[in-house]
Amino acid sequence: MSLSSIRSKKELAASLQKKVINLEDLPKDPFTMDEMMEHWNYYSNRLSQSGLMLMCSLMGMCQPKLEGVLVHIELPNEGSKLSFDENKYELVNFLRKKLNNYDLEIHIFVNEQITIKRAFTPEDKYKHLNQINPALEMLVRTFELDITKM
Repeated sequence: MSLSSIRSKKELAASLQKKVINLEDLPKDPFTMDEMMEHWNYYSNRLSQSGLMLMCSLMGMCQPKLEGVLVHIELPNEGSKLSFDENKYELVNFLRKKLNNYDLEIHIFVNEQITIKRAFTPEDKYKHLNQINPALEMLVRTFELDITKM
């Protein structure tokens, strides 16, 4: 052992030590719901493009509600909550950086009463699409379309 090796070991140990970040020193800039939703949607689209469809779907399933720096989301079951929790920290870190507010948190609530509407039969699909755009009825009558083959 030489003095230079001891010195280099001490320098290496000092460089490997974790830097302690004081949470009070991190930025806490105010932000609006629109700003948060812009980044929320961007992140969701990025997930979709990279093939992480489950998290993208979960993000699209709920409309986040903002209370100060707390983002509340409501999911339909525990399985959805567990899946969201697995990817939540990347989303939180992304939003914190983009909004420059490191107090931001996401709270997830499970509401088993949420129903997801699904249209299985052609008639159900037609009714659903007609609710979205009533002009569909005129299109079907004008061109005498058969909705049972949708």
